[in-house]
Amino acid sequence: MTDPTDTNREVPIDDWDAVVATLDEFAKTDDGVVCESDRGARFAVSVDGTVEAGMPLHDFAGGADTLVVDHDDGSITVVGDGTEYTFRRP
Repeated sequence: MTDPTDTNREVPIDDWDAVVATLDEFAKTDDGVVCESDRGARFAVSVDGTVEAGMPLHDFAGGADTLVVDHDDGSITVVGDGTEYTFRRP
């Protein structure tokens, strides 16, 4: 059973509809898979699990098996390929 006080949502990449819905909820995107900020931050994920993210001072590119989205914290953690990267909404 899901804990309603837990703001983390784990979304496997192979559940593409859930990925699109969760990212749209996270950033109110037009297409569900690219989150952009007027401050230069960007987070994009492809159906094959490729993730590209960045802010003015850094970039990230890698593969994801799972996204962990924390709506209250404003973060998305990419988990996969032995990597864990956290993107924070500016």
